[in-house]
Amino acid sequence: MESYFRKNVLVVEDEEVTYFFINKVLSKYEANVFRAANGFEAINLIRNKANIDLVLMDIQLPGLNGWETIVEIKKINNTVPIIVQTAYAMKEQEKRCYELGCKGYISKPYDLNELFSLIREYL
Repeated sequence: MESYFRKNVLVVEDEEVTYFFINKVLSKYEANVFRAANGFEAINLIRNKANIDLVLMDIQLPGLNGWETIVEIKKINNTVPIIVQTAYAMKEQEKRCYELGCKGYISKPYDLNELFSLIREYL
């Protein structure tokens, strides 16, 4: 496999089933996957693990929501690419995603080709 496949990916996802699906997809890239089940865990992982190469961010999270988490992550590491994933796909959310400096936006349920394309683009 190509050298860019072994990257560190933070998956911010509170739903077990969705996390396991994403983890399976990322296994094709031989990625090191880290999971945060909420925004606070995500911020701590970004703060303590500076070599995260990509963040897949759910928006509907318990406690700190995805939008708030993105703002905090950007304060710590403004260069890490963030791809927003959400079950509530609306044009306003997609626009907000890019306004906050995120690199991609994908709605659930995933189109596997679209998900692979986004991951490949930023890993």
